[in-house]
Parts: sequence; structure tokens; C-alpha cells
Amino acid sequence: MQGTLRRALLPLLAGLLALSLGACQTSRPHSAPDRVEPLGGEGLASLQPADVALAPLIDQTDVDLPTDELRHAFYEALIDRLYSPLELAYVDGHWSESAFSGAAPPDALLVVTILQWDTNQLRAHGIVDGTAELRLYEGGSTSGPLLWAARVHHRVDLGVRPEDHTLVRDLLPEAITAFAKGVVQELPERDATAAQRG
Repeated sequence: MQGTLRRALLPLLAGLLALSLGACQTSRPHSAPDRVEPLGGEGLASLQPADVALAPLIDQTDVDLPTDELRHAFYEALIDRLYSPLELAYVDGHWSESAFSGAAPPDALLVVTILQWDTNQLRAHGIVDGTAELRLYEGGSTSGPLLWAARVHHRVDLGVRPEDHTLVRDLLPEAITAFAKGVVQELPERDATAAQRG
């Protein structure tokens, strides 16, 4: 009798479990795939720049943008892509208008413009939406040849639920790091062996 009851309840329990899992999945926010718009540039594959100066971030948003934290996160993301970014303080000491001056120029200059930064869903859902434009120039000036450029919309989803009651200040550093890493992921990884083969 007990075995029959167990066999009868098993499909019912499996159905209830599937329903509850489905409810969890639909209530959780989903990350949309990145929207990437190429903006031109050529020569990155053949040049394979190593030393990159990361210019001060350009803020074109109408919000309180954490520019220093974002710039540092982009710096770290460049290392992940096998580039060698110059120390930010060193770049700032030689930065004038739109050029790196007063020292030997770097192999390339990366200019990052933040076009959109939306943290309205950060506390409730751990979501940040942002759009950045990246332009990589040969040498240390924006007047140099454009090697690569793209506009990237990236959504960060930290998987937070409203009932977690997580503070924005606790989530923001992780969101900033994830955003910069996601955007720079679109920049082709440097082939560190290219120079040896050439």
C-alpha cells in the first residue's frame, strides 16, 4: 500500500518541483546579450600594441558617475586582455587635452567615453545597464591612426533578489568591475607572441 502511495505521489511532487523552479527562473532577472556597434579602425592585428595609456574617462551621462572607480576597473580589464596599461598617475602627469606628452609616447592610447550608466535596478535586482564607447589610437594622441573602436552596451546582472536587502554601496564595486570587464571583452585580446613571430 505504501509503495503504491509513493508511486502515486512521485509524479505530483515532481510536477510541484518543476513549477517552483520555473517560478524562480521567471522572477530572476536575465542579462541581455551585449549590443556592440563597430565604429571603424584598422591595424590593431598587425600592430599588436603592448603599452597602452588609458586616458581620463569622458563622462557624457547625466548621473553621478563613479569615474575614478570605473577607470581603475578598465585598467584592470586591459591587463586581463594581455595589454600593459601605463600607471594611471603616470598617464595623468603627462596628459594634456587629448594627447600624452612630455615623455616617450605609448604604443596606443585608449579613450573611454561613458554614454549611459543606469543603477536604478542595482539594489533590487543587482542590475546595472551601461553604454561605453572605446577608441584605441596608435601612439599617444587622438590625432593618431584609429586602430579599433566600438560602442558597447553591457548589462551587469549580479543575481540579487529584492528580499536580500543588499545595500547599493556593497554592490557597486562588483558591478563596476563586471561592467568594465564585460565592455573590454569586446577589444581583441593582444597576441603577445606576434612580435616574436614577426
